[in-house]
Amino acid sequence: CPSQRCLLTGEKTTSSGGGSGSGGGGGTRMEACCAWDLHVWLYSDPSIPEWYEPVTIPAFYVTMEEGAALLRTLKESESSGGSTGGGGGSSTVGITMSARWAPTYNPSALLIWALGVTVCFVAAYLSASEYRSLRFEAKRRLFEMTVGGGFDAVGGGGSIAAAQVPPGNADPAEVPLRDESSPVELIIPSANHDGIGGKGSGSGGGSGRDGTPRSRSRSRSPPSDRQVEGEGHYAPSHRVASSAVDAVSIDADSTAAAAATNVATAQQYQHQESQQRSSFNSQDESLELSASHALGFVVMASCSLTVLFVFKIYNIVKIMYAFGCSGAMTQVLFFPLWDRIGNKLGARRKLHRTAFHAGQEFGPVTYLDLLAGISGYGLGLAWLITAFYFVHPEEKVFFWLVQDIMGSCMCILFLSIIKLNSIRVASILLIIAFFYDIFFVFVTPLLTKGGKSIMITVATSGGPPKADPSWCEKYPRDNDCKGGDPLPMLLTVPRLFDYQGGSSLLGLGDIVLPGLLLSFAARFDEAKKLVRLVQTGNTAEIYPRSYNCLTVCCRSLCSGGYLIPVTVAYAVGLCMANVAVYLMQMGQPALLYLVPCCLGTITFLGWRNHELGELWEGPKAIKTADAMMYGEYAVEEDADYVGSGDAEDGGLAPTIAQ
Repeated sequence: CPSQRCLLTGEKTTSSGGGSGSGGGGGTRMEACCAWDLHVWLYSDPSIPEWYEPVTIPAFYVTMEEGAALLRTLKESESSGGSTGGGGGSSTVGITMSARWAPTYNPSALLIWALGVTVCFVAAYLSASEYRSLRFEAKRRLFEMTVGGGFDAVGGGGSIAAAQVPPGNADPAEVPLRDESSPVELIIPSANHDGIGGKGSGSGGGSGRDGTPRSRSRSRSPPSDRQVEGEGHYAPSHRVASSAVDAVSIDADSTAAAAATNVATAQQYQHQESQQRSSFNSQDESLELSASHALGFVVMASCSLTVLFVFKIYNIVKIMYAFGCSGAMTQVLFFPLWDRIGNKLGARRKLHRTAFHAGQEFGPVTYLDLLAGISGYGLGLAWLITAFYFVHPEEKVFFWLVQDIMGSCMCILFLSIIKLNSIRVASILLIIAFFYDIFFVFVTPLLTKGGKSIMITVATSGGPPKADPSWCEKYPRDNDCKGGDPLPMLLTVPRLFDYQGGSSLLGLGDIVLPGLLLSFAARFDEAKKLVRLVQTGNTAEIYPRSYNCLTVCCRSLCSGGYLIPVTVAYAVGLCMANVAVYLMQMGQPALLYLVPCCLGTITFLGWRNHELGELWEGPKAIKTADAMMYGEYAVEEDADYVGSGDAEDGGLAPTIAQ
């Protein structure tokens, strides 16, 4: 009994002999209950007029055990005072009141800040993984061709003689060199994902591996005149041509560009195979946001928030969120995890065997799919059971840890599917979200009964409990004691070293909405690198001597990259939001700080790099990179796709013509 005090209930039981506490005979016992040490919550009296002078009475919490010790001390003091005074004297007992220590700035706020920045950066970085993997494969192939004798380097860093690029996996050293002055007609298959291994035709860029159309809003299939066969599959072909002549007369530098383009194509099968081994292939189901989507977002979000506020269907949200995040964990976390484990154990080929066919819509299901699905949905189901079984599940380490994993996987999957290809759409979306956040946090208390903020009420599953805290401490499952637990659509870290409890929270919307801009910056950076490699054939720093985070960040800042600076701006904005929470002692709409920081940073960088107009309308580098990857014809003739801002280069001819 923690209070060391028991209360008799009056319920009697009779025992007959032999009991250790009965002295060997029978006896009557009475049931006793342990007394609870409950906090006594003191509230102000609303009947007292406000113009009365307030009186502050210090109060502190004393347990029954501490109260007994206090009374015992008083008795001892009286007895000692009477014995020393000789005439019924008295003594004084001093009591020092002190508050329990709690950190002024809890470390959990720093952890949730670091977690939010990390998830946003990783999700944005991975959203450009297909550009990056193709660029690395092209550079590696180009390097192999260069050292293998496929090129004849002239004069140190000078020109490179023209070469006929070998198809497939042919040895580049066996291909005869052309004369540098003779024109070369290049057939460049695009790295389309259709028809891998003879499973279908790849005559366009608008369908996935299973034949279902991709929802890329700008896709335009070209009139393909023929197909080029290579590596067991077909891909659309494009003839590199100039506006002046039918075939391109390629000099030394442009020959290197053509070689880079063809080596990227030669690695097509390896690239597609690696995409199949990856956690997911988001390009088969991707959506490019437009201005109408941005307007639809605020309408749907407002309606959903209002419905939750009025009907209080928070449990349905938990169920839907659990199953949605289970699918995200399956694709993002467990699929690559089990694939890597199987590869280490030498069982990868067995894992990729077909277990059964799930119809035309889903196709064959492998044992790896089953293993990943069981892991993802099993963990999600365990989290959901914990959410409904415990009164305050956020206090359980398993619950909030799995919730953070689910939220992180959902953010990564979201940014891999949803794309922004211009800051015009990004500006519309983020500015609308900016005012949406402010309205539902600060303005709705002026419009609702009781002055409740719709955003905060929904985020805390209906607000704090209605019953008295003392009542809820005794009967936590009472209906009036429910509420106050945050909805799971956020990242959470419990407050550390704080006896009062609580958590630091960060909504997923504060990650994915600015994350769309970070994803756009990452894809733009990688698209420029890919197109520059194809156009110039530059093999410098294919295998750098040092590769660490500091080197990558410094190179990105110095080379006109956008991802690292915008990530730093996101970190600064999120830090400002956390500081505002502590200064104002209330929840803050994080987008109030994130939108100006992120959008302002990328706008300033675009203006400084003379790329603001291109960023506003949609970078040509991204369109060209998409054309290389998926065969989507969204490029313009006689345009400079490098986008490096170097006017001295004179603008290289397009490597993929209409």
